[in-house]
Amino acid sequence: MQRMKPRYQLDYRTMLQLADTTARQYRIVIGSEMLPTLLLRVADSDSSFENNQESVARFNDLPNKKDSLYTGKIIINLHMRRIDVEAINIHPITSEREKVVYLDFLSDSETNMQELLERLTIYGNSRNVQLFQLIDLNLLSAESAYGEKEKFETLKERLDECAAYRRSMIVYDLDSLIGVNRSEGNSSMGRSTNLSLINHNVYTYIKDKFQSAYIQSSTSNNNNDENDNKDAIVNEEKWSVMVIRDPFLLRQFCDDVAFTRSIREIEEEEAEMRRADQPVRCVQCSDYYLVQDSKMGVCVHHDGFVYDNHSVTLAQWGSACCNRTAT
Repeated sequence: MQRMKPRYQLDYRTMLQLADTTARQYRIVIGSEMLPTLLLRVADSDSSFENNQESVARFNDLPNKKDSLYTGKIIINLHMRRIDVEAINIHPITSEREKVVYLDFLSDSETNMQELLERLTIYGNSRNVQLFQLIDLNLLSAESAYGEKEKFETLKERLDECAAYRRSMIVYDLDSLIGVNRSEGNSSMGRSTNLSLINHNVYTYIKDKFQSAYIQSSTSNNNNDENDNKDAIVNEEKWSVMVIRDPFLLRQFCDDVAFTRSIREIEEEEAEMRRADQPVRCVQCSDYYLVQDSKMGVCVHHDGFVYDNHSVTLAQWGSACCNRTAT
């Protein structure tokens, strides 16, 4: 059968519409929606997308880096709008290994899990994964997994499916799966806020599975290379991606799994510790004190804030004194 228009080609939106129809027919979903639907939403919001190549160019992928091997662990910090990809740097001479973090940053449009799926599928495609799995509250609801037993059965089923593939990427929406309980109260020290995890057993299970992510590689000699260099050949890739928004949950999870911190984060923490340990001179009594030790009545000269009478806004005079005493 001869085509009426031999040179006719499907455009990007038409291909997405056809893929969306097929996905709905066979109920191929990621989270609560179909991936073609999400890509169509992006294409409609930006008229510059004419083909798949331009869409992929919006994000960086996960290429192999020289003298470096990924660990398979990724944490996406929605609060700080940052992506941390853990890897191991291997010294070319001494073969010493050091864990590092490669940073990437989210775009302005990436504010929730559904908007992250385009980037994550590009990550999976660049690593040639055979199975991409999203685990969130929508999955548990679709499986009617409301009790703890049903939740564990659903999680085990999905994780066993990922384990059956040589290359897989599993994405967790930790905020929807775990949840954080906040309770506020008043005490003699002032108003306090207590934070705790809600689904602690599910948290422990997911935490252990995240730590089991790995990239297994072997080396083989390339006979075509004149220098007889060794090329890394990846045998298995088990990626785990954790998407977290709540700062408390993020800090708790990173501490529990001992996730590698970036150099910038370590430097900021060290600078904060140095500032906390640096003595501050009181402008009234000329005594030195630490900010964390500041208490009411410590200053020998006054027992409250000192205000500048010449200021129109009646500003507090001397930031050191203001930090040291309270009204």
